[in-house]
Amino acid sequence: MVTVATSLITPEEEIALEKLIDARGLANVLYAIDSICEQKRDHIETSYGDANLAQHWHNAGYRVRQCADSKRVQYVTSDEYRAHT
Repeated sequence: MVTVATSLITPEEEIALEKLIDARGLANVLYAIDSICEQKRDHIETSYGDANLAQHWHNAGYRVRQCADSKRVQYVTSDEYRAHT
């Protein structure tokens, strides 16, 4: 397990996240994060009218989705990869 020294995620949370990735696959977890970013965008735009902050959440979700769509992430999520681990 690689832990970033500046991370605000506790070791227990990191283990829970790893278990989620193991159970659902990295791409699916990233797609869920993208969905959360879009929900936050909608909430901020609707509740606070802050289009700038909403756009930042949208851009973050877009980048996460691009990562999830990448061939490398798709590979480590695939059954082919899981058969080798």
